Parts: sequence; C-alpha cells; structure tokens
Amino acid sequence: MPLNTLHIQNLDLIRVWGKVTRIVGLVIEGHCPHASIGSLCRLTPIDGGEDIFAEIVGFKDSKALLMPLVICGDSARAV
Repeated sequence: MPLNTLHIQNLDLIRVWGKVTRIVGLVIEGHCPHASIGSLCRLTPIDGGEDIFAEIVGFKDSKALLMPLVICGDSARAV
C-alpha cells in the first residue's frame, strides 16, 4: 500500500463535539459521542478560558463521567 494512502486512512476527518451537562464535586458529566472509558477529552470553557483535559472513567444513563486530568507538580494559580 502506498505511504500516502496510509496517511489518508489515519486522518481524523470528522470532529464530533459533545457538551458538559452537569458537574458534581470533581465529577464532570456530559455527552461525549463515540468515546469509551479511558478516552481523553479536551473541555473548552465557554468563557474562553484555558482548555481542561479530562479522562472518561465511566458512564451513567448514556452520559460520560469524566475526571479532570492533573499530575502532581502541575502549576496552580488563583485567578
């Protein structure tokens, strides 16, 4: 198979966006089409703030349950 064909097959041509529907404590609930447990999600605040990364840790009533993805040593600042 030609190399350029392999590159075309690996392109992400369709982007599907979901939506945060609820936040309870540190658990974020939302619609995340075509995602599975362990998927990494980029959450973009509607106020234009910095994106937040979260991991899907489960599902409840067809909604994804996400936890913010942070690592010890990450920067923290009051805003």
